[in-house]
Amino acid sequence: KLGGNDYIRKPFSMEELIVRIENALRVKQSTEITISGDSLVIGRYQFHLNRQVLSIGSQEKKLSYREAELLKYLWQHRNDVIDRRELLNHIWGNDSFFNSRNLDVYITKLRGYLKDDTTVEILTIKGVGYRFVIS
Repeated sequence: KLGGNDYIRKPFSMEELIVRIENALRVKQSTEITISGDSLVIGRYQFHLNRQVLSIGSQEKKLSYREAELLKYLWQHRNDVIDRRELLNHIWGNDSFFNSRNLDVYITKLRGYLKDDTTVEILTIKGVGYRFVIS
């Protein structure tokens, strides 16, 4: 999926290259996650940091402290591959086996909360960790 929309066959003109770069930047800016006040805009969702509430339209979901911290950390490192140990140490303070299972549960919960916007995904990078993306 990644990079399939920006393939250019050789030979190409500089004008075409410039137009494609401008288009890629415009697409990125239109889907960028923004922060306003105490809330983050994540795709079609609004995440209220202080209240720990994730909302879409008129629906609101109160998140637990750990769910909110995990979502905030994923947002701060969006589009990056985040190592499981890094997440575990940041959210739980250690990377024990039991916390590792908890992380799996929390990721599953967040995926469920974010399911109404197909442009927002938490991808599993097998053997490494996770990647939070907005397409």
